[in-house]
Amino acid sequence: MRAIPLLGLLLVSCLNPASIPETREKIVTPAAPVIVVPALPAGCDQSLTGQWLHSGDAHFVYSLSDDGGTVTLLVTREDLVDAGPDFAHFRRDAGPVPVVPTPAPKKNRKGDAGVTDAGLDAGSADAGLPGPLAEGELLRGMGLTGTMHSAITLPSGRVCDVQFGIRVTSCGDAGLAIETQSIQLVNASCEVPDAGSAWTPQLLKRR
Repeated sequence: MRAIPLLGLLLVSCLNPASIPETREKIVTPAAPVIVVPALPAGCDQSLTGQWLHSGDAHFVYSLSDDGGTVTLLVTREDLVDAGPDFAHFRRDAGPVPVVPTPAPKKNRKGDAGVTDAGLDAGSADAGLPGPLAEGELLRGMGLTGTMHSAITLPSGRVCDVQFGIRVTSCGDAGLAIETQSIQLVNASCEVPDAGSAWTPQLLKRR
């Protein structure tokens, strides 16, 4: 009769929650992804508004408009006009100033298209202002990068609107250093198979 209370005491002891060792699951919190934001190149916090000329070919004019966050670009090509010799540096007693004859007015030529659908000047310099070769915008939130697009005419005559990347790498005394994605091939479907494969450095000078 005395074994029954002892057995009951043992059962109560085994079922006592305090006697059960506490087990805790280790909760692993996934690490947040690390997002690297490109830093703004030195000097590029100043306004870039104005006209810039390509250092390798001054015919190409880059018109920039900067509102502090977004920089819009418009690339055009203009013909440089030769004004002729400058005789202002001659002294008055150096002899008579040569008279430059006034050229006869040019006759209008039929079929001079001026600006084609692709935005390129297909006629002479006096056929009208050439259209934009490329347009785009840069954002300061991600360094100073963005995209541009340009109309390209294929041999078939089809006009493709091709988009490519552009980024600014430096805004120093030497000028505005940029890089653009090189486009080597545009297929018949207006696709660029090699987009992003290479970047071409270029330098712009303030006008």
